[in-house]
Amino acid sequence: MSRTLPAAAWIDAHCHLADPRLDACRDSWLQDAQAAGIGEFIQGGVGPDDWDRQAALLRRPPGSPGRFHPVYGLHPVWVAEHGREAAEAALQALAGRLRAGRPTGLGEVGLDHRARIDASTHELQREFFERQLALPEGRDLPLVLHVVRAHEPALKVLEAARSHRTLGGIVHAYTGGWELARRYLDLGFSISVGGKLCFSTGFEKIRRAVVRIPADRLVLETDCPDQPPPAYEDRLNEPRSLLEVARTAAGLRGEKPEELLERSRDNLRRIFGLTDSSR
Repeated sequence: MSRTLPAAAWIDAHCHLADPRLDACRDSWLQDAQAAGIGEFIQGGVGPDDWDRQAALLRRPPGSPGRFHPVYGLHPVWVAEHGREAAEAALQALAGRLRAGRPTGLGEVGLDHRARIDASTHELQREFFERQLALPEGRDLPLVLHVVRAHEPALKVLEAARSHRTLGGIVHAYTGGWELARRYLDLGFSISVGGKLCFSTGFEKIRRAVVRIPADRLVLETDCPDQPPPAYEDRLNEPRSLLEVARTAAGLRGEKPEELLERSRDNLRRIFGLTDSSR
């Protein structure tokens, strides 16, 4: 039997708890997270199958641990891997799903130009990024941005979109420097940091930048079951790793982890229009 979470329950800014890799461990992980004070989970959308799995999470029996906030969108890697025909059909399905009920946000949307992603898909990614931003049904939804090694073209798309939609939301799993972060802040986004922040080498830019990000524009995530911090390396990332992210960020900023988690929770409620879970 799950206990009632206090109003202070912390929120994971971004995760994928509908991932089928978690089917055997999801409930126990959520119970562990709840015992640690983490009770709400903002999801990241990938594609139609993922949206269905997210919707199924919302139908779990009363008393099940975890409060889920669905986010629907076409992930740029999904677009790259599935191609135009599938993406066209999925975009229509996304519009229908947005008409049927308002999710917490629109995403993951953006661009991914990692070497493992075929460069010939860059233009297709950009097209479907733009088309999702232009969906009438989603023009006032907060965005969950996925941008990897493509910040300049992504910022151009976002700047152009200002004429026809509201900008705001989070830059998920941000690992860049301060000057780049400031450009997203200027567009109305908040910065979400996760497990990569916890590595003492290889991610110096974000470790320096996190000190300068305004307190009301910084949120904490896990990206569970991916992007684990060092303590969870070589295995799937658990929701309770949010505590390690908080400890690292707080240490760099000279704050207390609990204060940072509370402020992240309050920021996320404001960004995504979430109600207090105790009400």
